[in-house]
Amino acid sequence: MSNKQKIVALINGKVNTITNGIIDNGIVLVKRNKITAVGKNIKVPVNAEIINCTDKIITPGLIDAHCHAGLEENGFPADADYNETSSPITPEVRSIDAFKKDDKTLLRAAKFGVTTIWMTPGSANVICGIGAIIKTYGKTYADYIYREEEGMKMALGENPKRFYGADKGKAPKTRMGIFALLRQELTKAKEYMNDKKREKTDLGLENLVRVLKRELKVRCHAHKNSDMISFMRLAEEFNLDYTFEHATDSVSIVHELAEKNVPLMLGPMFMNQSKRESHSCSFGTPAVIAENNILFTIISDSFFNPLEYLTVYAGVSVCEGLSEENAMKAITINPAKVLGIDKELGSIEKGKIADLLIWPGDPLDCRVKPEKVMIGGDFIP
Repeated sequence: MSNKQKIVALINGKVNTITNGIIDNGIVLVKRNKITAVGKNIKVPVNAEIINCTDKIITPGLIDAHCHAGLEENGFPADADYNETSSPITPEVRSIDAFKKDDKTLLRAAKFGVTTIWMTPGSANVICGIGAIIKTYGKTYADYIYREEEGMKMALGENPKRFYGADKGKAPKTRMGIFALLRQELTKAKEYMNDKKREKTDLGLENLVRVLKRELKVRCHAHKNSDMISFMRLAEEFNLDYTFEHATDSVSIVHELAEKNVPLMLGPMFMNQSKRESHSCSFGTPAVIAENNILFTIISDSFFNPLEYLTVYAGVSVCEGLSEENAMKAITINPAKVLGIDKELGSIEKGKIADLLIWPGDPLDCRVKPEKVMIGGDFIP
């Protein structure tokens, strides 16, 4: 049977749709790369490949909304391409141009159920460049690339201060300097956008114009509460669409974040606290954020935490008060919403892409990994 006609039926499983509850003894039908039906009383075509999921749990593929996998091949520092440290301001660069599909991190992650990632540059620079949405398994380069450009990474706090102020003796040396650079570059972009007589194209400013037009969401690396407060002020000044990455001190300003409705990418949870600004990292943070109805995801920030253990970080957060429902949303539909792909991925619904996982037990149990992983309608080897 050609792939065009191929139908797969996952039957008798406990289907966690994420967005529409749990279906016991459910059926999921897949044709080509799409989910065509989800429910209980579904007629299974006679020509379907049957996968019996009795005593199994079926979930959508997991999504990590912030990691660096694919930018450093198999842990060789000489091959690291996530920081273009020639300047603290590099809005012209794109992580997709350094993507390496042979990074074994991706295959390990796929086998543990992480099927989609946001691959981000940074965070040494104040403006780091544009990220990309990547699949963790494919037969060709094209199979891996879901979206070449997604989100403009910016960074506050200790990283740019250390990389430039301390190590290179240049700006920014302080948080004041970081925000001065941001305001200066965004002002340049506004002037560039309004200059109808300009004769030359500046690629970096072109990309920052997309930020000003809210065509690119700012993905803002920020740990300290003071950095987040200052960036919220800057975002209002320039009308930016943004998230906070890491958001380590978010509990201390939870009311301000809720008022602004700022999405938070929480993690890496197993942080070694080598930086002063990371000292309030806690597995209890997701529960507090959920209680305040703030959209959040749980991230690996791979290579800082292993990408394949995304469910472990979510599971330990359950030990610290997060509900199992919200833990699963934090690694499926919530990151899909942040990345603007929730109409295609992040839950088990008719018409969505068939990224599906079959588990022998509770996905949030650290002893459990998927038995089968389907990406785009095909089971990976």
